[in-house]
Amino acid sequence: METKTGMKDDKTIRALLEAVRLMEESGRAMTLGQAMTFLGVVLWGASNKHEEPLTLVELSERIGIPYTSLVRHIRYLGEEGLRPSQPGLGLISSEVYLLNRRQKVAYLTPKGLRLAEKLKYIVSNGRVEDANNT
Repeated sequence: METKTGMKDDKTIRALLEAVRLMEESGRAMTLGQAMTFLGVVLWGASNKHEEPLTLVELSERIGIPYTSLVRHIRYLGEEGLRPSQPGLGLISSEVYLLNRRQKVAYLTPKGLRLAEKLKYIVSNGRVEDANNT
């Protein structure tokens, strides 16, 4: 099926669009940088049981954003938020890294884990309809 622009309907792009919509519905809107931070924690944070987590410094380098921006994003995506009057989204938390107490690592909260599972489902299946059942 072709769209009005003459491009073929791409299941991957549709899945990406659905995933972005789902991320936006998780609370207040996320900036692109905040979404990249969330996805970086999904891939390389302490919740990933397949490998050692990246420290926040390493995570900022891997994602390609400044460390200070990453820390701000984690506060917004976390419980505390950017201001006392505005709580965060509750998707991410951070803690001291046990292998190097001078560093911190980020991990997904239960709410963040649920969102990550829904995103994985949408990207794999290209549909959002059944994602709420995961």
